[in-house]
Amino acid sequence: MVKIVLLLLSFGLSTMTTLLLHFNEAWKIAIGIIGFGLAFMVAIVFLYFMFAVIATITVSRKKAPVKYGPGYRKLFNLDSLILLSLFGVRLTVNGLDKIPNDDNFVLFQNHLSNVDPIYTNYVLRKYPLIFVSKASLFKIPFFGKTIQGIGYIKLLRDSSMNDASELIRAVRWVRAGECSLAVYPEGTRNKNYPNPVLLDYKEPILGIAKKAEKPIVISAIHGTDKINHKLLFKVHEIQIDFLAVIKPEEYKDLTQEELSEKVRKIMLDGIEHPLDKKEKVRLY
Repeated sequence: MVKIVLLLLSFGLSTMTTLLLHFNEAWKIAIGIIGFGLAFMVAIVFLYFMFAVIATITVSRKKAPVKYGPGYRKLFNLDSLILLSLFGVRLTVNGLDKIPNDDNFVLFQNHLSNVDPIYTNYVLRKYPLIFVSKASLFKIPFFGKTIQGIGYIKLLRDSSMNDASELIRAVRWVRAGECSLAVYPEGTRNKNYPNPVLLDYKEPILGIAKKAEKPIVISAIHGTDKINHKLLFKVHEIQIDFLAVIKPEEYKDLTQEELSEKVRKIMLDGIEHPLDKKEKVRLY
């Protein structure tokens, strides 16, 4: 459906532009072909902002969400689909069958780029899922209000009371079965990857898993550290590996430090030894 709308908009824009030009037929055809490509990109951007506006009309930045917003998630997935169609990316996913289908989970993943959540969210679009995110993302026009509507966890990092309240909400929602939770245990992007391969983990964030008492899914993302280079003009190889699942009974007797070390070891090994590419994911 998205493709049909984009094609119709693109055809209309390019045809109208071509008819207004006073050139001979050969030039009109050439300009029409080039114009169709440009119009296609304009149509994508137009649809993206249109759906972003629709998704954020009723969302208030001042009110904390009281429940998971599946409707906003669907609109966000559509926004993501339109946005990702602009990126030159070949996306490969391994181990998706490891993810529990009968229970919520807490996902831990390394963090290399601002686009990591977009790809991970899209790959896991069939699961109810929220992310722990930094407060600055909620200030981005349209995008910020959309993730607010979904129920993303906002960490200010300068207000322990607010952060504690948000983390408690995350644990409550996961335990109640409303949604799963994605966490970047490094707490921020690893801007100097691969030196180090992983930043130090933030222990309070890791504590979510033990309190939630849900399966822990460990994942590694590869290739997004280079994606900002010629993003729209180069094909980038992005790979997401789901490495292992640790069940609650396997970590219930571990201390927070022991659990952190166990997760870190699995993730580090997965980053340094990517799985063989298996399943390619069509983005659009």
